[in-house]
Amino acid sequence: MPQLSWQKKIGYSWKHPVLFLLTILTTIIAGANMQGYTTVWFGMPGIIAGLNFTLPLLLILGCHELGHYLVSRHYGVYASLPYFIPAPPFLTFIGTFGAVISMRSRVPTRKALLEIGIAGPIASYILSILAIIIGYLLISTPEMAQQHIQSVHHLMGLDIHPDMGLQLSMGTSLLF
Repeated sequence: MPQLSWQKKIGYSWKHPVLFLLTILTTIIAGANMQGYTTVWFGMPGIIAGLNFTLPLLLILGCHELGHYLVSRHYGVYASLPYFIPAPPFLTFIGTFGAVISMRSRVPTRKALLEIGIAGPIASYILSILAIIIGYLLISTPEMAQQHIQSVHHLMGLDIHPDMGLQLSMGTSLLF
């Protein structure tokens, strides 16, 4: 079936929504698995746990690809909308292999190529900072954080000796 002119203009096909819905499903399952819900039909608490993982992940991933897409369009480069790539949760713990866009015409200059390439990381970086701030705001007390760490260690099957103490390490990034 031939594509309509608006579909050609924005690089849209039936594959985009199908792959996106499959990616939502696989990331919900992966997120629920991380929270200890191990069956595919895990009920409403498992779905909510999966969505708490899926929404920020796909928002940041989608924003990253949208950054590439919008700057491509700014420079007149025909690019597809993002193709989200689902992955079975047993192959990758996050339920996705990521997303890509397909550029269907030549990039006019090196500057345009650089800006198209850097637009995705900048867009997702900004959203990641917002996610970190929201995450910090949601931790009400240090005890709550310790309880969460203990529950995650328990789900991972780690036997932590009580005298060792539990610590939340966020790395040595300048952001933190």
